[in-house]
Amino acid sequence: MASLNNKRMLFFTTSPRTPFKMIPEIELLDTNFSGQKWNKVSQIEFMNLLSKEGFFNGNGSKII
Repeated sequence: MASLNNKRMLFFTTSPRTPFKMIPEIELLDTNFSGQKWNKVSQIEFMNLLSKEGFFNGNGSKII
């Protein structure tokens, strides 16, 4: 299990990732999109923001 700011616990299986690698991504999501409706537009905005972060290993995805 991983914890976010010692307040919330996360439990999930990933392969080959570790939960610790996803913590900054979840924090970015919470900081920038908390309270917003999660839809195609917000998902694209999140992916664009995430792809610019130094901790993200990837290129994002193409808009379909």
